Amino acid sequence: MLARLQRRLIALLGLAIAASLALGVALGRPALGVAIALLLAFSYTLVLAVEFVLMAAVHGDDPAPRAGPGVVLRAWWTECVVALWVFGWLQPFREQARPDVPGRRGMRGIVFVHGYLCNRAIWNPWLAQCARLGIRALIAGSLANLMSAALAGLMIPA
Repeated sequence: MLARLQRRLIALLGLAIAASLALGVALGRPALGVAIALLLAFSYTLVLAVEFVLMAAVHGDDPAPRAGPGVVLRAWWTECVVALWVFGWLQPFREQARPDVPGRRGMRGIVFVHGYLCNRAIWNPWLAQCARLGIRALIAGSLANLMSAALAGLMIPA
């Protein structure tokens, strides 16, 4: 359910980017179209930038040393790259890329549980590492259907 929603959002974003490029060409201002397309494609980085500025500003009386500007900038950039990978590729398109590997009776295994607004794809790198290590009892459930059912219960029919 979540993956389908994310695929639709990515498709809508792609259409909006294409429309902005076409509009720029139609108006004889292709640079404007490119600027709007870039703003649409990377607007999430601006949201993350605001969050990181607020994070750097709010320290309170935490005894841990405050992160310097270089550390915060590197963390922001890493978050931008990882967010695009997770929410633009893994979750929408790779949810079923790695199957569960059920164990045998009496065998110890690993159950991977993700947070809300994620699906089992978040664990794909870990599942691959477990496979390389020979761990043969793995389950990565998906709470997305549970979350969707909970949200559907909150919706009021028109």
